[in-house]
Amino acid sequence: MTSALPPATTRRQFHARSGSRHCHRLLVLITPLERIVVENSDLVVRRADHVGFSVASLDSALRFWVEGLGGQLVRVGDMGGEFLGEVTGAHAAAVRMAVVSLAGQMIELLEYRGIDLQHRSSRPFDPGFAHLALIVDDIDRVLTRIAVYEWRPQGKPQVISGGTRAGTKVIYAVGPDGATIELMQQPEATKITMQIESGPKALED
Repeated sequence: MTSALPPATTRRQFHARSGSRHCHRLLVLITPLERIVVENSDLVVRRADHVGFSVASLDSALRFWVEGLGGQLVRVGDMGGEFLGEVTGAHAAAVRMAVVSLAGQMIELLEYRGIDLQHRSSRPFDPGFAHLALIVDDIDRVLTRIAVYEWRPQGKPQVISGGTRAGTKVIYAVGPDGATIELMQQPEATKITMQIESGPKALED
């Protein structure tokens, strides 16, 4: 006897419902992007609060984010003890920390001390890797600026050819600690930059 198997979406709905005896009204919708929407749930994510980076030197990191990119230092402090161990898993460690505000984004910088730190080569395409994307007016100028602080682009800036971001110029840059930022230059800024590079005649056209 052959049982009629439901399509992938229905099958996933069934597994989701049967996974817990207490979620009788759980509805899971699978879109082409695999986005899961859960109705009648108490789970609420209000907003993103900050992005955090672990750094080898807080002083060097502050020079990059404040002097290099023009961020504003919000506060500095120290953390340690049971609180730090339970929250981060870094038991017996101490942390020097700073929070920088840049273009409306809060960035937390953490220098861990008193614990064995593993320095591994970091690649932006490795699983689990994260990056912060920043919109800038001129990618080339920013790349020149951040090179002073040992941040290096991963290649040559590229222009997105299609989709909702068509015309946007993008590049990844990796810092000395392995942290990654993505620089994004929007289409209008890209057009102006290209006109300037082409000379006065292009600006008149």
